[in-house]
Amino acid sequence: MPQALSDTLRDSSVKFSSGPALLFKPGFRYLVTSYQQLWEASGRVASLLQSRGVKMGDRVIVWGPTVHNGYSHFSAVSGRVPSSSPLI
Repeated sequence: MPQALSDTLRDSSVKFSSGPALLFKPGFRYLVTSYQQLWEASGRVASLLQSRGVKMGDRVIVWGPTVHNGYSHFSAVSGRVPSSSPLI
């Protein structure tokens, strides 16, 4: 059975911790997000969703521009916590 995105991210945050997970170039310089930073950010988003009443079986949509923090939001609703339905 394939792993959820959140499982892969968790494993990568352990294996590659400070390694670059995302590289964005919004201007002159690159914005680098490590696997550990991405994992922690997705946990914050997952906690926020839970505090707003999102529970098992609820559907959550991630909508916005493709930017580095969008990936943490997507990971949060892709199985990070049991309060959301995976989108992939």
